[in-house]
Amino acid sequence: MVRWRVALFWAGCLLIVAGSCWAWAEPKLETGPRTVDFGARLNYREVECRFTLSNAGTGPLEVSIKKASCGCTSQMLSGETVAPGQSAELLLTHKAKKGKTRTGMQSFSVELATNDPENAEVALTARVKLVDQVYVEPESVELPDEMDAQPLRVFCMDDGGMPEVLSVEPAVASVAVEKVGVEKQERQTVHAYRVKRVPSVPRGEPFSIVVRTSSARVPVIEVPVKVSAALVLDAKPGRVLFGVVKAGSAIEKCVALTAKDEAVNVATCTSSEGAITPVLIKGDGAGEWNLAVKLTAPPVTEIGTIKADLVLRDDTGRWLHTIPVVATVAP
Repeated sequence: MVRWRVALFWAGCLLIVAGSCWAWAEPKLETGPRTVDFGARLNYREVECRFTLSNAGTGPLEVSIKKASCGCTSQMLSGETVAPGQSAELLLTHKAKKGKTRTGMQSFSVELATNDPENAEVALTARVKLVDQVYVEPESVELPDEMDAQPLRVFCMDDGGMPEVLSVEPAVASVAVEKVGVEKQERQTVHAYRVKRVPSVPRGEPFSIVVRTSSARVPVIEVPVKVSAALVLDAKPGRVLFGVVKAGSAIEKCVALTAKDEAVNVATCTSSEGAITPVLIKGDGAGEWNLAVKLTAPPVTEIGTIKADLVLRDDTGRWLHTIPVVATVAP
């Protein structure tokens, strides 16, 4: 009788311990970052993004998919039950809808349900930059100052053959482009350039850079260039119009110059046309000058037009302003 009582006692103890161990066996989901940037992907291909789901707990982890962010995202889970110490893989596939290929930063996500008490509902988000076979960064270049150089990179993606950059040239003479180097990366090649504004050209005209490539999909990319800095020197009038003048006559007009920064010293003014002579005269105020523009009309046999650019520089040779001059000369 005593032996049976002892046996029952130990059997009860074992059941209590087993029950306690079962109660303590809980799953624990580990995913790493739940929003992951997967970098650049071709916008006309399927985009695949993979997440790892690990069970760091002591009990089986049950995982199920609730919903995806959109109908163009499909998902595949390698296992719905993950044993302690094991992992499963979640594959998200994003398919562009026909005729609706997008570019730029995109994100898509999937919601999971688990039996982890601390992670009953989990959202995993994939961020990708959808690009074409060739793309540039930045999409437009901003030059905060006429003398500052800004970077421009041309990315060539491997799509069964790496495209080549044939040329990167400014559409106008206002911008200079200098190649810095080429870097080979995984499934892409990056061509690096420096963009610099030519100081002697006025700010007012539209600037752009034309990138030509061997890609049949993207043979030409035009990159706008914006000069955002305010003018250091203000000129009134902004251009000089002489109208119609008789050959052999001499005419003079005046331009008032005001430096927005009084520390600016207007040192020189040169003309691109010999018939037009600029004379720079210091004004009354700290940042004021007067510019006398003299036209000596050359002899002509028929009506013609004279055009010139007056380029103002400071004592270090830095470009400050350009004033266009137009005159019509008649016999």
